[in-house]
Amino acid sequence: MPFRDRERVIKPGHHLGGRAVALKPGLVDQVGLDAPRMREHMIDVVGNRATTNPLHLWQDDWVMGKFSGHNSSFWLCEDYIQRYDAGGDFPTMPDLSDAVAATQALARTNPSRPSVDVWNFLYELKDIPQMIHQIGNLMRRYGPNPSKNWPKSQQLIKDIGSGYLGWTFGWEQLGRDVMKLLDFVGAVDKRSEEFRRLSHGSLRRRVDLMTYESTFTKPNAFYCGPLYQSKVRATITMSVGHKIWVRVRYVPTAETFQILGGDQQELARSIVFGHKPDWSTIWNAIPWTWLLDWFSTAGDYFAANRNRLATAVDDIAIMRWKVGALDKVELVSPEPTSVFTENKGCFWSYKSRSRYVGGPVITAFVPYLDTRNWSILAALGTKYLR
Repeated sequence: MPFRDRERVIKPGHHLGGRAVALKPGLVDQVGLDAPRMREHMIDVVGNRATTNPLHLWQDDWVMGKFSGHNSSFWLCEDYIQRYDAGGDFPTMPDLSDAVAATQALARTNPSRPSVDVWNFLYELKDIPQMIHQIGNLMRRYGPNPSKNWPKSQQLIKDIGSGYLGWTFGWEQLGRDVMKLLDFVGAVDKRSEEFRRLSHGSLRRRVDLMTYESTFTKPNAFYCGPLYQSKVRATITMSVGHKIWVRVRYVPTAETFQILGGDQQELARSIVFGHKPDWSTIWNAIPWTWLLDWFSTAGDYFAANRNRLATAVDDIAIMRWKVGALDKVELVSPEPTSVFTENKGCFWSYKSRSRYVGGPVITAFVPYLDTRNWSILAALGTKYLR
């Protein structure tokens, strides 16, 4: 299979590197490096149209901007180009292995997945009396005159954690399931459309797995102007991000066409509401499995293996995009005449596309925990830890 390796550099010349005028005897004027504004390096595979081709694309532009004015009593700069390679200083960003990303994508795009698992929904209804009882206890403890009934701080913290967990895993979950049940017509119509696409040869689904954004600051990242006797330094702030998304292509088998040959509306209703329980239903009914699912692909594995339609996975393409962009440059110990003009186009980018060959797996991994996850862990700590 032929490879294509292409590297492109936008040549200098469309802008000048600037200069620095020497202000002391024995020094000569310095010319700033007329550096390329953008570099690009790409490696991909060509000639394979049936499945996903690997791709790697690097792009960067490390011209931070132009510095003018005095950087010391030795130099007077005029639009002096400032470059800085911050690639090695980027903070570690969360990632997913190909196996984890593929397993999660298969679970979320599976054409046999239920919208609401009716058996789990009925099982969770048993918690409603306990949820109401919890609300009643909190009302008795904190109302109608909280100034007299206000408990000690330790009990207050436990009640806050318990109330948050009751809302997150009780009322909020119940509300989401009820809303999905009310939208059963739309859910069935969408699933019927997936059946139609399968009947025509293939079903392509895309799912976003992770979107991470953060900022980092590099103090005293570089000196402005020529280094000799320079006093003015620059602190840079950049925004970084990492996005992962997956495209899955399902194809029908001979058994799929037999299954779809009947009443497709009835089949869609049965699948959407999970009329036939399986291992995924049992897993979700076991207490605390939701916490295991944060750190493993166990739940996704069971969800991905639902296959009432007897479909086959034809292709799994995993895409990643890491990017960094300059936010601002702040001068440290500037001279009265020091001015820095930022290059708003300064950036670093890496895009990749890979094909995963294999099926869903059960594996442990270190997850990226968002604010909601940390809130749940904190609430668990206040409720169960002394």
